[in-house]
Amino acid sequence: MSGSEPGSYRIGEAQFRDVSAELRRLRVQAEVLWPQESRALRQHGLRDGASVLEAGCGPGFVTRLLLDSFPGVVVTGLDLDPVMLAHARDHVSERARFVEASATATGLPGESVDAVLARFLLQHLPDVSAVLDEFRRVLRPGGRLLVVDADFTFSTLFEPEPGFTRELMDAVIEGQRRLGGDPHIGRKLPRLLRDAGFSGIAVDVIVAHSVVVGRAPIRGVIPDQALVHLENAGLITSDLAAAARSYLAGIDSGEQEFEGMETAFVVSGSR
Repeated sequence: MSGSEPGSYRIGEAQFRDVSAELRRLRVQAEVLWPQESRALRQHGLRDGASVLEAGCGPGFVTRLLLDSFPGVVVTGLDLDPVMLAHARDHVSERARFVEASATATGLPGESVDAVLARFLLQHLPDVSAVLDEFRRVLRPGGRLLVVDADFTFSTLFEPEPGFTRELMDAVIEGQRRLGGDPHIGRKLPRLLRDAGFSGIAVDVIVAHSVVVGRAPIRGVIPDQALVHLENAGLITSDLAAAARSYLAGIDSGEQEFEGMETAFVVSGSR
């Protein structure tokens, strides 16, 4: 999600100015969670052969994984960012089309898709209820909404935990709020789906741990460049930024003892 729609994710701006670095991070984030995520999506009702609206598809990394894991699905990828969509179109062709539109006004016909997948999207949007209403409109009766999203309080965990963790995460949470996002969307999703009229609500948590997937993938989902934004916005001190950079450099060199865990919620409901 980007472009002109208000929200807390803006590639090329704020905490994600380095587009190439952010694309690398998004690829790692997609791949590191996908083994568990794809199993969870099946368990939550995503069936092969379904027509799927992937809202906030970004550069198409998840689109590609979705098509590979579900050989019969047909995907409509939706995003507001033309740069992201150009990347997606360059890397994904068969069984997918891409639409530049808002999650609150997709332009799709009513009751036209079997499933909607919204992955790390809702945390960035200021009017989640309007988005859920639009998703419910485009779903066929019995269709399934599948949401994968985070809760910043325990989305990324480290062992041993650095002494600056709480101060830094408080700043990250405040930064997300200032940009119009909700850093605690994960814990709210079941209620939000219920209140939007969805039934059969199901909830799971998926986890990628460095002992299982390796240190490098967990390190790869950490957005280093966000430190610059937080410091420039006055949300962290230069000393805290320096401590965080030193810690990450220690992970990269292998000198820092490190285990990490990335978590996400999978929440679904039926129209």
